[in-house]
Amino acid sequence: MSLSTSRVRNHTIMRKVISVLALATVLMSTMVMATRVSAATEDTSAVKATLMLSPDSGNFAVGETFSVQVLLDTKGVEVSQVDFKLKYEPDALEVQDSDRDRAGIQIKDGDLFEVLLSTTPVDTRGGTIEYSKIALSEGKYYKTSGEPGKVATIDFKALKAAPVTLRFETSDTPPVPTKVYRAIDEEQILGEVTNADFTVSGTVAVTAQQTPTATPTTSTNGRSSISMVIDKVNLKADGKDKANVRVSVKDASGNPAAQAKVIFGITGNAILDPLMATTDTSGQVSAMLTAGTQAGSISISAHLESDPTVSTTTQIVSSAATATPSPTVAPTTRPTATPITTPQPVTSPEDLDEVGPLSVIPAMLLSLLAAYLLTFRVSFARRRK
Repeated sequence: MSLSTSRVRNHTIMRKVISVLALATVLMSTMVMATRVSAATEDTSAVKATLMLSPDSGNFAVGETFSVQVLLDTKGVEVSQVDFKLKYEPDALEVQDSDRDRAGIQIKDGDLFEVLLSTTPVDTRGGTIEYSKIALSEGKYYKTSGEPGKVATIDFKALKAAPVTLRFETSDTPPVPTKVYRAIDEEQILGEVTNADFTVSGTVAVTAQQTPTATPTTSTNGRSSISMVIDKVNLKADGKDKANVRVSVKDASGNPAAQAKVIFGITGNAILDPLMATTDTSGQVSAMLTAGTQAGSISISAHLESDPTVSTTTQIVSSAATATPSPTVAPTTRPTATPITTPQPVTSPEDLDEVGPLSVIPAMLLSLLAAYLLTFRVSFARRRK
Protein backbone atom coordinates (compact mmCIF):
# COMPACT_ATOMS: atom_id res chain seq x y z
CA MET A 1 0.00 0.00 0.00
CA SER A 2 1.46 3.38 -1.05
CA LEU A 3 2.00 6.23 1.42
CA SER A 4 -0.63 8.40 -0.29
CA THR A 5 -3.26 5.60 -0.15
CA SER A 6 -2.54 5.03 3.55
CA ARG A 7 -2.81 8.74 4.22
CA VAL A 8 -6.20 8.99 2.50
CA ARG A 9 -7.49 5.99 4.39
CA ASN A 10 -6.31 7.40 7.74
CA HIS A 11 -7.91 10.76 6.99
CA THR A 12 -11.20 9.01 6.16
CA ILE A 13 -11.15 7.06 9.41
CA MET A 14 -10.30 10.21 11.37
CA ARG A 15 -13.22 12.14 9.83
CA LYS A 16 -15.66 9.37 10.72
CA VAL A 17 -14.39 9.16 14.30
CA ILE A 18 -14.56 12.94 14.71
CA SER A 19 -18.15 12.97 13.36
CA VAL A 20 -19.24 10.22 15.75
CA LEU A 21 -17.58 11.89 18.73
CA ALA A 22 -19.04 15.29 17.83
CA LEU A 23 -22.55 13.82 17.55
CA ALA A 24 -22.15 12.01 20.86
CA THR A 25 -20.94 15.24 22.51
CA VAL A 26 -24.02 17.16 21.29
CA LEU A 27 -26.36 14.42 22.47
CA MET A 28 -24.75 14.22 25.90
CA SER A 29 -24.82 18.03 26.29
CA THR A 30 -28.51 18.04 25.40
CA MET A 31 -29.18 15.35 28.00
CA VAL A 32 -27.32 17.33 30.66
CA MET A 33 -29.30 20.51 29.93
CA ALA A 34 -32.60 18.63 29.95
CA THR A 35 -31.73 16.97 33.24
CA ARG A 36 -30.73 20.31 34.76
CA VAL A 37 -33.96 22.02 33.69
CA SER A 38 -36.01 19.06 34.90
CA ALA A 39 -34.30 19.10 38.30
CA ALA A 40 -34.97 22.82 38.66
CA THR A 41 -38.66 22.68 37.81
CA GLU A 42 -39.69 19.22 39.01
CA ASP A 43 -42.87 19.13 41.11
CA THR A 44 -43.17 22.95 41.43
CA SER A 45 -45.27 23.99 38.42
CA ALA A 46 -48.53 22.75 39.96
CA VAL A 47 -47.86 23.95 43.52
CA LYS A 48 -49.99 26.90 44.65
CA ALA A 49 -49.39 29.11 47.70
CA THR A 50 -52.02 30.15 50.26
CA LEU A 51 -52.56 33.47 52.04
CA MET A 52 -54.71 33.27 55.16
CA LEU A 53 -56.01 35.42 58.01
CA SER A 54 -55.69 34.25 61.62
CA PRO A 55 -57.99 34.21 63.45
CA ASP A 56 -60.56 33.88 60.68
CA SER A 57 -63.54 34.24 63.03
CA GLY A 58 -64.42 35.53 66.48
CA ASN A 59 -66.68 37.65 68.68
CA PHE A 60 -65.59 41.04 69.99
CA ALA A 61 -67.17 43.92 71.90
CA VAL A 62 -67.38 47.55 70.86
CA GLY A 63 -64.20 49.30 72.02
CA GLU A 64 -62.22 46.07 72.07
CA THR A 65 -58.86 45.87 70.28
CA PHE A 66 -57.82 42.68 68.52
CA SER A 67 -55.05 41.57 66.16
CA VAL A 68 -55.24 39.69 62.87
CA GLN A 69 -52.20 38.00 61.33
CA VAL A 70 -51.62 37.57 57.60
CA LEU A 71 -49.94 34.19 57.10
CA LEU A 72 -48.26 32.66 54.04
CA ASP A 73 -47.98 28.95 53.20
CA THR A 74 -45.83 28.34 50.10
CA LYS A 75 -46.27 24.55 50.16
CA GLY A 76 -42.48 24.11 50.20
CA VAL A 77 -41.75 26.31 47.14
CA GLU A 78 -39.32 29.24 47.41
CA VAL A 79 -40.97 32.63 46.81
CA SER A 80 -39.38 36.05 46.39
CA GLN A 81 -42.25 38.52 46.81
CA VAL A 82 -45.74 38.82 48.28
CA ASP A 83 -48.36 41.52 47.64
CA PHE A 84 -51.80 41.72 49.16
CA LYS A 85 -54.75 44.10 49.21
CA LEU A 86 -57.12 43.59 52.12
CA LYS A 87 -60.59 45.13 52.25
CA TYR A 88 -62.18 46.04 55.61
CA GLU A 89 -65.18 48.09 56.77
CA PRO A 90 -63.89 51.49 58.04
CA ASP A 91 -67.19 52.42 59.70
CA ALA A 92 -67.03 49.28 61.89
CA LEU A 93 -63.27 48.74 62.31
CA GLU A 94 -60.40 51.15 62.91
CA VAL A 95 -56.82 50.17 62.04
CA GLN A 96 -54.46 51.00 64.91
CA ASP A 97 -51.22 52.76 63.94
CA SER A 98 -48.23 50.57 64.85
CA ASP A 99 -45.56 53.25 64.21
CA ARG A 100 -46.42 56.85 65.03
CA ASP A 101 -42.98 58.05 63.94
CA ARG A 102 -43.77 57.29 60.29
CA ALA A 103 -46.23 59.06 58.05
CA GLY A 104 -49.60 57.41 57.53
CA ILE A 105 -51.15 54.54 59.45
CA GLN A 106 -48.75 51.61 59.62
CA ILE A 107 -49.29 47.91 60.23
CA LYS A 108 -46.80 45.58 61.91
CA ASP A 109 -44.30 44.18 59.46
CA GLY A 110 -43.67 40.43 59.56
CA ASP A 111 -40.36 38.56 59.40
CA LEU A 112 -40.36 37.53 55.71
CA PHE A 113 -38.20 38.98 52.91
CA GLU A 114 -36.14 42.17 53.28
CA VAL A 115 -37.40 45.27 51.41
CA LEU A 116 -40.79 46.80 52.22
CA LEU A 117 -42.27 48.51 49.16
CA SER A 118 -45.56 49.76 50.67
CA THR A 119 -44.78 52.89 52.72
CA THR A 120 -48.36 54.06 53.47
CA PRO A 121 -50.39 50.86 53.47
CA VAL A 122 -53.72 51.92 55.04
CA ASP A 123 -56.47 53.87 53.27
CA THR A 124 -58.92 54.70 56.07
CA ARG A 125 -61.46 56.29 53.73
CA GLY A 126 -61.61 53.47 51.22
CA GLY A 127 -61.12 50.75 53.81
CA THR A 128 -58.14 49.03 52.17
CA ILE A 129 -54.77 47.81 53.40
CA GLU A 130 -52.06 47.30 50.75
CA TYR A 131 -48.79 45.56 51.47
CA SER A 132 -45.81 44.59 49.31
CA LYS A 133 -42.46 43.13 50.30
CA ILE A 134 -39.65 41.63 48.21
CA ALA A 135 -36.44 39.65 48.62
CA LEU A 136 -33.54 40.97 46.54
CA SER A 137 -31.13 38.11 47.25
CA GLU A 138 -31.44 34.33 47.10
CA GLY A 139 -30.61 34.04 50.78
CA LYS A 140 -33.76 36.01 51.63
CA TYR A 141 -36.22 33.85 49.63
CA TYR A 142 -38.92 32.27 51.78
CA LYS A 143 -40.10 28.66 51.80
CA THR A 144 -42.62 27.27 54.27
CA SER A 145 -41.19 24.50 56.43
CA GLY A 146 -43.81 23.53 58.98
CA GLU A 147 -45.95 26.42 60.22
CA PRO A 148 -46.96 29.24 57.81
CA GLY A 149 -44.81 32.37 57.94
CA LYS A 150 -46.09 35.68 59.32
CA VAL A 151 -46.33 38.33 56.61
CA ALA A 152 -47.86 41.10 58.73
CA THR A 153 -50.02 41.79 61.79
CA ILE A 154 -52.93 44.26 61.77
CA ASP A 155 -54.43 45.68 64.97
CA PHE A 156 -58.11 46.65 64.78
CA LYS A 157 -60.43 48.46 67.18
CA ALA A 158 -64.14 47.59 67.02
CA LEU A 159 -66.22 50.76 66.53
CA LYS A 160 -69.81 49.56 66.36
CA ALA A 161 -71.94 46.45 66.76
CA ALA A 162 -72.18 44.72 63.40
CA PRO A 163 -70.99 41.68 61.48
CA VAL A 164 -67.68 42.60 59.85
CA THR A 165 -65.57 40.94 57.18
CA LEU A 166 -61.95 41.05 56.04
CA ARG A 167 -61.41 40.07 52.40
CA PHE A 168 -58.38 39.69 50.19
CA GLU A 169 -59.01 41.40 46.86
CA THR A 170 -58.22 38.94 44.07
CA SER A 171 -58.61 39.13 40.30
CA ASP A 172 -57.95 36.93 37.28
CA THR A 173 -57.10 39.93 35.10
CA PRO A 174 -54.22 42.43 35.55
CA PRO A 175 -53.52 44.27 37.68
CA VAL A 176 -53.73 41.47 40.22
CA PRO A 177 -53.78 43.09 43.71
CA THR A 178 -52.97 39.97 45.74
CA LYS A 179 -50.20 37.68 44.52
CA VAL A 180 -47.19 35.56 45.45
CA TYR A 181 -44.14 35.25 43.16
CA ARG A 182 -42.21 31.99 42.74
CA ALA A 183 -38.47 32.72 43.07
CA ILE A 184 -37.18 30.50 40.26
CA ASP A 185 -39.14 32.19 37.44
CA GLU A 186 -41.16 35.07 39.04
CA GLU A 187 -44.45 33.36 38.18
CA GLN A 188 -47.57 34.18 40.22
CA ILE A 189 -48.47 31.05 42.24
CA LEU A 190 -51.16 32.21 44.69
CA GLY A 191 -53.90 29.60 44.51
CA GLU A 192 -56.06 30.14 47.59
CA VAL A 193 -56.92 32.77 50.21
CA THR A 194 -58.66 32.44 53.58
CA ASN A 195 -60.75 35.46 54.60
CA ALA A 196 -62.22 36.33 58.00
CA ASP A 197 -65.67 36.99 59.45
CA PHE A 198 -66.15 38.59 62.88
CA THR A 199 -69.07 39.67 65.03
CA VAL A 200 -68.94 42.90 67.05
CA SER A 201 -71.63 43.33 69.68
CA GLY A 202 -72.42 45.34 72.83
CA THR A 203 -70.39 47.99 74.60
CA VAL A 204 -67.73 47.30 77.20
CA ALA A 205 -67.41 49.91 79.92
CA VAL A 206 -63.86 50.00 81.28
CA THR A 207 -63.41 51.41 84.77
CA ALA A 208 -60.16 51.81 86.64
CA GLN A 209 -59.65 49.47 89.56
CA GLN A 210 -58.65 50.90 92.89
CA THR A 211 -56.54 47.86 93.78
CA PRO A 212 -55.85 45.74 90.71
CA THR A 213 -55.23 42.06 91.30
CA ALA A 214 -54.11 39.21 89.12
CA THR A 215 -56.01 36.44 90.89
CA PRO A 216 -57.48 33.73 88.66
CA THR A 217 -61.02 34.23 87.37
CA THR A 218 -63.05 31.24 86.31
CA SER A 219 -66.14 30.66 84.21
CA THR A 220 -68.02 27.41 83.76
CA ASN A 221 -71.20 26.28 82.05
CA GLY A 222 -71.44 22.81 83.53
CA ARG A 223 -69.48 21.25 80.69
CA SER A 224 -66.10 22.98 80.79
CA SER A 225 -64.30 25.80 82.61
CA ILE A 226 -61.70 28.45 81.82
CA SER A 227 -59.45 30.50 84.11
CA MET A 228 -56.85 33.22 83.61
CA VAL A 229 -53.74 34.36 85.52
CA ILE A 230 -51.57 37.41 84.71
CA ASP A 231 -48.10 37.59 86.26
CA LYS A 232 -48.18 41.40 86.77
CA VAL A 233 -50.77 43.65 88.36
CA ASN A 234 -49.35 46.91 86.99
CA LEU A 235 -47.58 47.76 83.73
CA LYS A 236 -45.56 50.85 82.82
CA ALA A 237 -47.13 52.73 79.91
CA ASP A 238 -43.84 52.92 78.01
CA GLY A 239 -44.76 50.76 75.01
CA LYS A 240 -42.30 48.08 76.16
CA ASP A 241 -43.35 46.64 79.51
CA LYS A 242 -44.76 43.12 79.20
CA ALA A 243 -46.82 40.64 81.18
CA ASN A 244 -47.52 36.96 80.62
CA VAL A 245 -51.17 35.89 80.36
CA ARG A 246 -51.84 32.21 81.10
CA VAL A 247 -55.22 30.58 80.47
CA SER A 248 -56.22 27.11 81.68
CA VAL A 249 -59.11 25.08 80.27
CA LYS A 250 -60.70 22.05 81.97
CA ASP A 251 -63.42 19.68 80.82
CA ALA A 252 -66.60 18.83 82.74
CA SER A 253 -64.70 16.25 84.82
CA GLY A 254 -62.10 18.79 85.88
CA ASN A 255 -59.36 17.33 83.71
CA PRO A 256 -57.09 19.51 81.50
CA ALA A 257 -58.70 20.01 78.08
CA ALA A 258 -56.09 19.64 75.34
CA GLN A 259 -56.53 20.99 71.78
CA ALA A 260 -59.16 23.53 72.87
CA LYS A 261 -59.13 26.77 70.86
CA VAL A 262 -59.06 29.91 73.01
CA ILE A 263 -59.98 33.36 71.64
CA PHE A 264 -58.46 36.37 73.42
CA GLY A 265 -59.79 39.92 73.53
CA ILE A 266 -58.36 43.15 74.93
CA THR A 267 -59.68 46.60 75.80
CA GLY A 268 -57.37 49.47 76.64
CA ASN A 269 -54.05 50.78 75.39
CA ALA A 270 -52.07 47.55 75.05
CA ILE A 271 -51.32 44.75 72.60
CA LEU A 272 -51.97 41.05 73.19
CA ASP A 273 -50.30 38.42 71.00
CA PRO A 274 -51.53 35.94 69.90
CA LEU A 275 -55.27 36.50 69.88
CA MET A 276 -56.03 32.84 69.25
CA ALA A 277 -54.22 29.76 70.54
CA THR A 278 -54.77 26.04 71.13
CA THR A 279 -54.25 24.46 74.54
CA ASP A 280 -51.38 22.04 75.09
CA THR A 281 -51.59 18.65 76.78
CA SER A 282 -51.85 20.39 80.18
CA GLY A 283 -54.85 22.38 78.96
CA GLN A 284 -52.99 25.70 78.98
CA VAL A 285 -52.18 28.50 76.53
CA SER A 286 -50.11 31.66 76.99
CA ALA A 287 -50.16 35.12 75.42
CA MET A 288 -47.87 38.12 75.78
CA LEU A 289 -49.35 41.45 76.87
CA THR A 290 -47.37 44.57 75.87
CA ALA A 291 -48.27 47.94 77.38
CA GLY A 292 -49.07 50.90 75.19
CA THR A 293 -48.00 54.49 75.79
CA GLN A 294 -51.20 55.69 77.48
CA ALA A 295 -51.99 55.01 81.13
CA GLY A 296 -55.31 53.47 82.12
CA SER A 297 -57.19 50.26 82.77
CA ILE A 298 -56.60 47.19 80.60
CA SER A 299 -59.19 44.43 80.33
CA ILE A 300 -58.17 41.00 78.99
CA SER A 301 -60.80 38.42 78.10
CA ALA A 302 -60.67 34.83 76.91
CA HIS A 303 -63.36 32.42 75.73
CA LEU A 304 -63.65 29.06 74.05
CA GLU A 305 -64.14 29.14 70.30
CA SER A 306 -66.51 26.17 70.58
CA ASP A 307 -68.66 27.91 73.21
CA PRO A 308 -68.23 31.70 73.73
CA THR A 309 -70.28 31.48 76.94
CA VAL A 310 -67.30 29.78 78.59
CA SER A 311 -65.29 32.94 79.21
CA THR A 312 -63.19 34.81 81.73
CA THR A 313 -62.02 38.42 82.12
CA THR A 314 -59.23 40.04 84.18
CA GLN A 315 -58.31 43.70 84.57
CA ILE A 316 -54.97 45.30 85.35
CA VAL A 317 -53.67 48.89 85.29
CA SER A 318 -51.11 50.59 83.08
CA SER A 319 -49.38 53.51 84.87
CA ALA A 320 -47.63 56.47 83.30
CA ALA A 321 -43.96 55.80 82.70
CA THR A 322 -41.26 58.21 83.85
CA ALA A 323 -39.84 60.08 80.90
CA THR A 324 -36.10 59.59 80.36
CA PRO A 325 -33.89 61.35 77.82
CA SER A 326 -33.26 59.25 74.75
CA PRO A 327 -30.35 59.56 72.35
CA THR A 328 -30.93 61.32 69.06
CA VAL A 329 -31.21 58.85 66.20
CA ALA A 330 -30.31 59.98 62.71
CA PRO A 331 -33.13 59.43 60.22
CA THR A 332 -32.67 56.52 57.86
CA THR A 333 -33.61 56.51 54.20
CA ARG A 334 -36.19 53.84 53.40
CA PRO A 335 -35.94 52.01 50.08
CA THR A 336 -38.26 53.37 47.39
CA ALA A 337 -40.40 51.29 45.09
CA THR A 338 -38.17 51.25 42.02
CA PRO A 339 -38.27 48.61 39.28
CA ILE A 340 -36.35 45.55 40.39
CA THR A 341 -34.32 43.49 37.93
CA THR A 342 -34.56 39.86 38.89
CA PRO A 343 -31.02 38.50 39.42
CA GLN A 344 -30.16 35.66 37.07
CA PRO A 345 -29.17 32.40 38.80
CA VAL A 346 -25.45 31.62 38.74
CA THR A 347 -24.43 28.02 38.23
CA SER A 348 -22.34 26.84 41.14
CA PRO A 349 -20.41 23.61 41.71
CA GLU A 350 -23.24 22.55 44.01
CA ASP A 351 -25.68 22.87 41.06
CA LEU A 352 -23.47 20.61 38.94
CA ASP A 353 -23.29 18.07 41.73
CA GLU A 354 -27.10 17.90 41.79
CA VAL A 355 -27.18 17.03 38.07
CA GLY A 356 -24.95 14.01 38.61
CA PRO A 357 -22.28 12.26 36.53
CA LEU A 358 -23.91 13.24 33.19
CA SER A 359 -22.29 16.67 33.48
CA VAL A 360 -18.76 15.22 32.99
CA ILE A 361 -19.56 13.09 29.92
CA PRO A 362 -18.91 15.85 27.29
CA ALA A 363 -15.51 16.54 28.89
CA MET A 364 -14.67 12.83 28.79
CA LEU A 365 -15.60 12.60 25.12
CA LEU A 366 -13.47 15.63 24.26
CA SER A 367 -10.57 14.06 26.15
CA LEU A 368 -10.98 10.85 24.13
CA LEU A 369 -11.01 12.86 20.91
CA ALA A 370 -7.80 14.67 21.89
CA ALA A 371 -6.13 11.38 22.78
CA TYR A 372 -7.15 9.87 19.44
CA LEU A 373 -5.78 12.84 17.46
CA LEU A 374 -2.50 12.70 19.37
CA THR A 375 -2.16 8.94 18.70
CA PHE A 376 -2.93 9.44 15.01
CA ARG A 377 -0.35 12.24 14.73
CA VAL A 378 2.37 10.08 16.29
CA SER A 379 1.44 7.10 14.06
CA PHE A 380 1.46 9.25 10.95
CA ALA A 381 4.86 10.74 11.85
CA ARG A 382 6.35 7.25 12.20
CA ARG A 383 5.01 6.19 8.80
CA ARG A 384 6.68 9.18 7.14
CA LYS A 385 9.99 8.22 8.69
